[in-house]
Amino acid sequence: MHGTGPLPTCAAVLLGGCASTIQVDADRIAFLEVSLAQAFSGTEAAPAPFSTEAVHVEVRVQALDREARPLALDAVLSLDTRPGTLDSPTTVRLEEGAWQGRVTLRHGFGPTRIWFRDDQPQVGRDPTWVAAVSDALWFALPTLAQVQATGDHESNSLEGEFAELRTADREVVVTALGANGFWVTDLMDPPGDFNALFVYTFDRPEAVAAEEGEYAHAAGRDILLGERLSLLSGTDQEYLATTQISHPFYTFTRDAPAALPAALVLDSATACDDDAMERLESSLVRAEDVVIPSSFSSDDPDFQDYGQWPIDLDGCRLYAESSGTVPGWHPADHAGERLSYLQGLLQEVWGKWILLPRDPTDIAGASSAPGARTSPSGPPARPVPRPRP
Repeated sequence: MHGTGPLPTCAAVLLGGCASTIQVDADRIAFLEVSLAQAFSGTEAAPAPFSTEAVHVEVRVQALDREARPLALDAVLSLDTRPGTLDSPTTVRLEEGAWQGRVTLRHGFGPTRIWFRDDQPQVGRDPTWVAAVSDALWFALPTLAQVQATGDHESNSLEGEFAELRTADREVVVTALGANGFWVTDLMDPPGDFNALFVYTFDRPEAVAAEEGEYAHAAGRDILLGERLSLLSGTDQEYLATTQISHPFYTFTRDAPAALPAALVLDSATACDDDAMERLESSLVRAEDVVIPSSFSSDDPDFQDYGQWPIDLDGCRLYAESSGTVPGWHPADHAGERLSYLQGLLQEVWGKWILLPRDPTDIAGASSAPGARTSPSGPPARPVPRPRP
């Protein structure tokens, strides 16, 4: 595929029979031609799997002059890939105007292309800023679990990407609603195995019937628990170490709502292990036989600033934030008490694990005091940012 850059020009200005010509250096790169040196396994009809492992692609690039003829020169070009992550190399050196070699990338999805740019300053030669891309390398869209599953629990595979997630052949359903977003779970993956995600909508999430027979994101009716998504795309972010999709676009099928997954019961081994808890992020979890520390009071800084209150599970410290959904229940009044259970959506704030109860039934012993919400309207889900430890 040819890329375009500053086009070579030869302009004549005729004024009273006089002509002037703008000269262009014949040795400057005018075009780059990028081709795949060997066939890629994925096609639009049968894409290669989305992969967090390295994928190797054999590529060739040729510099061309303004007549689109091969240009013999030595130069350094930059490489990139969009979407996805480029492992190596990040620059290549043209010799006699050409380079061929292996490019290594990962996290490609949909039509993925390798970019070459002449943007490297070099002794005796200025960059032309010519750019070119390869033909599309087709990869499958990532599932929720493939986005979430990384070795770093404060990051994810597509952080910073505008991405479309795989829903067409999956069973991705709404499992909880919040004041500014909703939680989704892929029921086709094992429970609690990176298969849940928060979708941040900024304000109350809504949907409306669309002409195509689906529910499109727009002002209108409420989203229903258990609704199946037919499309989900948006900007992938790590907000305080919790993965979310922001600025989303989503549609729902007209299928009957799915049964919601049961809460996943935490044990102390899991609760004390950041990596194990990461697998459960954004899932509904349940901590049984927990104690609110007797030392806790409403003067606690985390409670004052963020509404977070501590619970102990067999020596593991967790937190809850319930002021938005169970406002009639005051945790400081129960300091030193043992709860038979506490459950909620699990989120992380840089290694601090917080349960977000949905309504009074998620706290054993919580009373439905006047003003308490008894519908699953969901927790706030976006704590005020704090300095990173």
